[in-house]
Amino acid sequence: MLGDNNENIEYIKRMNGRLHIIIGNHDTSERIKKYKECSNVVSVLYADRIKWKKWSIYVSHCPMIVAHNEEAPKLWNFHGHTHSKEKFSDIPHCYNVALDAHNCYPIEIEQIVEDIRQYLNKAE
Repeated sequence: MLGDNNENIEYIKRMNGRLHIIIGNHDTSERIKKYKECSNVVSVLYADRIKWKKWSIYVSHCPMIVAHNEEAPKLWNFHGHTHSKEKFSDIPHCYNVALDAHNCYPIEIEQIVEDIRQYLNKAE
C-alpha cells in the first residue's frame, strides 16, 4: 500500500471485519507499527497458513512454491506482488489475488476456488 501512512491507516480503520495484514515489500517498520495499532487488525505477518473448508491456503505477498499438482490438490498459495493481470502463472498452485488481476476489485474466496476449479479442468 503506497501513499501517505496516515491516510492509508485511516482507510484500514474504516474497514469492516477483523483484518489480517500480510506485509509486503513496500511496508516500512513505521507502517507496520501503525497497522498493529488499528483495533480491527488481528495480525500483521509476512505470511500465514489458513484453513477454509477442505482447503489449506498459504497467504504471502510474493508467490511461493507450496506443492505440486499431484501432491496436494487443495494446498494453494494466494499472493500479490507481481502486478500481473493474470490469475495464474507458471508456478504450480499459486493464485494471484492482487487487484491487478481482478479489474481493481477485491475477490471473494468462493470465486477464487471456482477460478481454480476451472483452471484445473482446462489442464486435464
